Amino acid sequence: MTNNSADTPARYDLLLRGGRVIDPAQGREGMYDIAITGGRVVAVERKIPRGQAAREIACAGQIVTPGLIDMHAHGYWGATMIGIQPDPLCRRTGVTTFVDTGSAGADNFTGFRHFIIERSRVRIVPLLHVCSIGLINQGVGELLDNRYVDLHRVVQTVTEHRDLIAGVKIRLGDWVSGANTQAGFAAACEARDAVGLPLMVHAVGQPVPLGYVLDRLKPGDILTHCFNGRANGLLGPIGPERPDWLEHGGEKKVIPEAWAARERGVRFDVGHGLGSFSWEVAQRAVEQGFLPDTLGTDVYSMNINGPVYDLPTTMTKFLALGVPLPEVIRRVTANAAAALAHHPRTAGIGTLTPGASADVAVLEIEEGDFPLTDSQRQTRRHDRRLVARHTIQGGEL
Repeated sequence: MTNNSADTPARYDLLLRGGRVIDPAQGREGMYDIAITGGRVVAVERKIPRGQAAREIACAGQIVTPGLIDMHAHGYWGATMIGIQPDPLCRRTGVTTFVDTGSAGADNFTGFRHFIIERSRVRIVPLLHVCSIGLINQGVGELLDNRYVDLHRVVQTVTEHRDLIAGVKIRLGDWVSGANTQAGFAAACEARDAVGLPLMVHAVGQPVPLGYVLDRLKPGDILTHCFNGRANGLLGPIGPERPDWLEHGGEKKVIPEAWAARERGVRFDVGHGLGSFSWEVAQRAVEQGFLPDTLGTDVYSMNINGPVYDLPTTMTKFLALGVPLPEVIRRVTANAAAALAHHPRTAGIGTLTPGASADVAVLEIEEGDFPLTDSQRQTRRHDRRLVARHTIQGGEL
């Protein structure tokens, strides 16, 4: 990093020089300089003369992208069993938008807003859990008692905090919702329609076919944990947690309801997490051309030290699956921004076009021999990994 002479008035606050810019939202890829002033991108040019910025960063050999967007994370630290502190993680991983997916419900959202969201450097975009207690406890599923689902309280909370809340969230699964799965899901769909915001659905080992869930989702809704290895998943009723899964269903094709949902505008998020990403499922889906729309990590306290770690690690896993680098970056920039485009809090993210918020990630590809472990403790190795070298939020390092 170099500083401009104190005797020369600086035209720009910050200049990123000579990086490989990948900005899928603009269809831009190549060697560019990027100038930033007043928290905004002001120029993207092949060559910007040196000495015009208060600070310069040489990015030769590095990849410059819009700030990364993690579409699935949990940051209600200190008030839930799983919450992490967003800023320490995001500042070292290139993440400038952190989508908190239902950590808080109507009963505890005000605390989340005051103590975490408003005090964090990273942009936190919350989804409100349909269950009023949110994700306070991981020992007892929050939907096992449907009394926690109060449509009036959901509508009231969204109305009071519509400047922040970008959607609603529900979790479906054997231990999470059990016998209340269908009733709870119906209530979540009703809440979605009442507040006019997208619904994100966690569906992992739920006691109904995935097609039942997908058929009830609308354009803009999101199915997360799309590559989990549990029963009733993307590849059918039997998942790779069963040693005989290949004997049931032959080639393990993506279910027709998933293709139909995608066609009508439902989005699919990875939501890796501690138990929701299977190499086997992901490989078969990618081979069939069914790529995820976004690469949410589902990072939280029990997986931040493995197997999830961070968003660049999840991105690396898709490089290992053969997804080209620009397409990986698309899913954590342009695609994720499109999923949030309905909300004013996210205006101008996911791109480096002049006038956009100066949220930037400077990444590098390291070469070596790197173990990459899925949620079923299956490890594959890859000869490259993505790491973040700089995180710039609103023009500030």
